[in-house]
Amino acid sequence: MTPKAEGDYAIIGKPFPKKDARIKATGDAKYADDLAFQGMLYGKLLRSPHPHALIRRIDTVRAENLPGVRAVVTSKDFPGIKFGNMPRTRDYLPLAGDKVRYIGDEVAAVAAVDEDTAEEALDLIDVEYETLPAVFDPEEALNPGAPQLHSDHPGNISAETVFEFGDTAKGFAQAEHIEEGVFETQPIKQGMLEPHACIGLWDETGKITLWSCKMSPYVVWRQLAMGLGIELNKVRVIQTYVGGGFSGGKQEAMAMDFCAVMLSRKTRRPVKIVHTMDEVLAMGHMRHPMKISMKIGVKKDGTLCAMSCKLLANGGAYSSIGQLSMYLPGALLNLPYRIPNVKYEAQRVYTNNGFCGALRGHTVPQACFARESLLDAIAEKLHIDPIELRLKNALQAGETTPNGFYLGTFGFNDCVDKVIEASGWREKYGKLPKYRGIGIGCGSLVSGARLMGHSASAAQVNIHED
Repeated sequence: MTPKAEGDYAIIGKPFPKKDARIKATGDAKYADDLAFQGMLYGKLLRSPHPHALIRRIDTVRAENLPGVRAVVTSKDFPGIKFGNMPRTRDYLPLAGDKVRYIGDEVAAVAAVDEDTAEEALDLIDVEYETLPAVFDPEEALNPGAPQLHSDHPGNISAETVFEFGDTAKGFAQAEHIEEGVFETQPIKQGMLEPHACIGLWDETGKITLWSCKMSPYVVWRQLAMGLGIELNKVRVIQTYVGGGFSGGKQEAMAMDFCAVMLSRKTRRPVKIVHTMDEVLAMGHMRHPMKISMKIGVKKDGTLCAMSCKLLANGGAYSSIGQLSMYLPGALLNLPYRIPNVKYEAQRVYTNNGFCGALRGHTVPQACFARESLLDAIAEKLHIDPIELRLKNALQAGETTPNGFYLGTFGFNDCVDKVIEASGWREKYGKLPKYRGIGIGCGSLVSGARLMGHSASAAQVNIHED
């Protein structure tokens, strides 16, 4: 069968209005904090004031006796099962048990008739800490004798990845110019308009429902069941509208989710927990700060021969999705360019900072920053237009990268052509007055990847008798 031309389709390739645009623009969309149920209680979380400390004792009696308080939970109310994204890096507990690992680590939660009462109750929970030495720099955390965050991860190595495509030693030997440098990036925190919010209900049949602004409800569904030690068929996650997440900030199950459902189990009432913006900024889920040592070898005409990258990431107190976070920069290190030889080494290190995960490109932008900076330096030293250097080495649709990505479609050249036209590159590059300039940076991500169960989409049609 001959495929249709793009213009022959009635839907594919045609613009359609976003179905929920009107209700979002008019303010009719219901976000998690807009929901309310009969008899609903309000929860608050108690956080550690220390970056690293043993928890010797938690006394909740005064909080429980405060008028209006209906329940308090600590780690003892949970089965003690660690959960997380990857089997090798499951290091979360719903609430900190034996010790806290960063300022903001959750140690207890309260449900009360209103938020003010719940907040007051937090001040009545007495936690006895034994402070421990803390480490905040990943290079220091790797040193012998550094404070250890997790006993089952000696040396504070959270995750590491090493691989090579092609023969980088041979590639660099063939290169006529080599450029290298060390680049450091900073942590970045999601500051979404809508703070994290959820409502948990553990009903009398033993089934759990969580209403929450989750970007990945199936991830949360699995993690809730895992951390609570119950079957998946007893957990239901209802995704509300998401008021910003920045590709990672609302992906995982969080302490608030576990506490909302456990407080509901104790009180037999729905429990809502909403973070303040202070809490959003204090807790984990940040972009990984990195130290990246990179080297690129090229021919004199600008043809890329080889690239090596050594990456050290400050992962913070917990792994989050860190194993994948360390794989992705290396897997996409060559995109969108044709680089036959690539070597990559990455370590993600535990420190007593808020933990890091996915955010807007999931660790690929950091590697792109280093690579694109080196490409600009190469273009300058070889007297090649930076755009021409990139186009010369651009992959094309139908090619397969050295690490096995087949590019079914790849619109890089078309994109750059539009950038040249829209920016006036030809008229501006190298011709602007002092202290003014124009530059270009490129990057690429794969699409259509099925990373885990239920990360795909589906539709079901039911035909009724009428």
